[in-house]
Amino acid sequence: MDLYRGRHADRVRGVRGTLEALTQSGTLFTQDGTRRGLSLLKALQLLQRAGARLEELSGSGVIPAPRKQERIDALYEELDTLFARADKLAGRDEASVAQLPAR
Repeated sequence: MDLYRGRHADRVRGVRGTLEALTQSGTLFTQDGTRRGLSLLKALQLLQRAGARLEELSGSGVIPAPRKQERIDALYEELDTLFARADKLAGRDEASVAQLPAR
């Protein structure tokens, strides 16, 4: 569980940092930057869903922690899928921000 929480925190921090870099450089306001920004926002939405699944697994959210092993396995599988989709949208490559032309 701690591994997944760490992965979640790292990804959220990375996506927010990339969005901040796009904004501060002015690149967000270009056509390519806007497209990249939208992808990053979609990645953040997926990471929010992942955070909700982590709360569900730990029992710290509104929904009690699952007891059946099948449900627990399904939640971990969903987390892996959400992380993979968020990584794809975010590019997981901060160098890509530098490749976009400045405004």
